[in-house]
Amino acid sequence: MPPDSKKHSRIGIASFGIGILAVLTICLAILLVFGYGISMAVQNPDVQVDQNSPIILALLLLIFTSPVLSLVGVGVGIGAVMQKYDKKLFGILGLVLNLMIVLVFCVLVVIGMAGQSGSLGL
Repeated sequence: MPPDSKKHSRIGIASFGIGILAVLTICLAILLVFGYGISMAVQNPDVQVDQNSPIILALLLLIFTSPVLSLVGVGVGIGAVMQKYDKKLFGILGLVLNLMIVLVFCVLVVIGMAGQSGSLGL
């Protein structure tokens, strides 16, 4: 196949799209968490937030959806990079984006666990 006739991999475009969707999901979750927290603080400044509230649990589920999407995107991105005759641009972009999301999430979980155990001195 001549080099000029290569087309972008549909799997690569899907991987990149999944990465963008994961970023939008985590941004939406953060926005909703801060919005809910601020509204609770304004309405009831002296009351602790019930951590078993359905809203809190739904937001937690939304936050954990992003790394799961990214893991799917990593798998799809690896598949796109392994294709022989298609362009690899979107596959590489999707793979890097999804790996960054997973890495940042893992670092934040480790920092949260260290902070919870008191080993950070917080």
